[in-house]
Amino acid sequence: MADSKRQQIVNAIDGKLKTILVSNGYETSLGNNVYEYWDVALEESELPGVIWRDSSEICTPLISDMQDRLLTVSLTLQAIGADAPKQLRKMIADIEKAIKTDLTWGGLAIDTDPVNMTEAFEIEHKEHLVGACRIEFTLKYRTGYLNPYQ
Repeated sequence: MADSKRQQIVNAIDGKLKTILVSNGYETSLGNNVYEYWDVALEESELPGVIWRDSSEICTPLISDMQDRLLTVSLTLQAIGADAPKQLRKMIADIEKAIKTDLTWGGLAIDTDPVNMTEAFEIEHKEHLVGACRIEFTLKYRTGYLNPYQ
């Protein structure tokens, strides 16, 4: 059976995040360490890195036999070192730049709203300076009414 539209979208998100490399014109190589639904803090060798998930979805039936879906994507960025806050800011900018390259995720979505990105920084001083930042963005897509494959 074919993947649902949501699965196709999350595949596109994962692929897009993995293109964030200095060799592709970005400020960081965040794309080397992309993890979907990772439950533990990343190891030092996995930093800088991002853990992401499609965290929630709101569905709105339309008058026709279609429904709009608003998918929220949550990302946790992690960095280490004396410049961890600066690295996190660069990673945020790289993610925004990557999203802007295709707001429809290959024609799967109607639009993506990076304007509503929320940020929350956490910095810890342990053996090394460790930073984490949580951001979210939403994307809107449409499927058949109660038919996620259409």
